[in-house]
Amino acid sequence: MLSALLWRSPPHHLLAAISQRFSIQLYISTALLEELADVLTRPSENDLLQQGKIPWGSVLT
Repeated sequence: MLSALLWRSPPHHLLAAISQRFSIQLYISTALLEELADVLTRPSENDLLQQGKIPWGSVLT
């Protein structure tokens, strides 16, 4: 769902197509909210590279 909402990706196009044809109700659970919080607060690979936690050599190979 996050990918569909943030980027013009295949999940976005699928959600847009469905929403034009059907009435959609979204449901959420505590587990899904926890996963979303985890993903949104996870350091990105770029951040880890800048902090030296991922060596550049491993990215280039």
